Amino acid sequence: MELRKRKKIKPVDERELAKEFNHDNVNGFLDWIKRYDNAIKPQLIAEGWFPETTSKRTLLFTLGDVTFRRRAYKRNGEWRYPVDEGLGLEKNSRHSQELLFQVARLATLMPYRQVPAVIKMVYHIEITKDTVSKAVWKVAQLFNERNEYRYFEEFAQVEKIECPFLYVEGYGVMICTTSGENHCTDLAHFVIRTRSIKVGGIKHERWELQNKREIISTSYKDAVEKLISCLTNYYNITPETTLITNSDRGRGYGIKVFKNIASTLVIKRHEHFYDAYHVNKDIKRFFKK
Repeated sequence: MELRKRKKIKPVDERELAKEFNHDNVNGFLDWIKRYDNAIKPQLIAEGWFPETTSKRTLLFTLGDVTFRRRAYKRNGEWRYPVDEGLGLEKNSRHSQELLFQVARLATLMPYRQVPAVIKMVYHIEITKDTVSKAVWKVAQLFNERNEYRYFEEFAQVEKIECPFLYVEGYGVMICTTSGENHCTDLAHFVIRTRSIKVGGIKHERWELQNKREIISTSYKDAVEKLISCLTNYYNITPETTLITNSDRGRGYGIKVFKNIASTLVIKRHEHFYDAYHVNKDIKRFFKK
């Protein structure tokens, strides 16, 4: 008996299947928006907001390109869109915050030009390189705002450190990054301490900085401002305080900068020195020939 040849079954295109499932997800998302809009209506009316009209809005979410309608409320000439607030959407933005976050995260792992291709493959939506740049800028802005809030929040209630001697070091650092000129970024770095003590056993003795604070920023001006704020808010500077500063004499880290800081903090006793490592390095360079 002759065996019949088995006919192969054509495999399902998983990408088309994903699109079909994603369509259901979008419909579910639109239903959620309607429920949210209806649920929050009584609360807003109780607060004095009146529903005036409904309007459309189209944005790119991780779900895809979504167009939805939502109510607009008005009170004393001010307009408000609760659905937009609930979704964290900014005015005139074309992209959701989550999508921008994921784009910015991918931009740290690969060149900007490759991110749109990955987003298209994963989410089946089109974005441009400009969108990637915008996402990176937005995340950087939010991070800086958060960092500044946390930085100044620390100063709210703090007991200042007594410091007859205050040491400040400053120097620039260049690191390799995915952006910047020649893929390098300059960092401004300042270190504050009140003294150094020896810790550990006899064989493993080391120096430990006391009451240490570090200031690091991609902006030199921002770093200097934060340095002065930190010295003012964390350390109890008196007429008897001696400020001792140290640097490698790089651009922006000369004695004049530290003299200005001492003057701003009204510190009368200020000593600036050039560390032994750089002194020896310059001597060797001078006598090399």
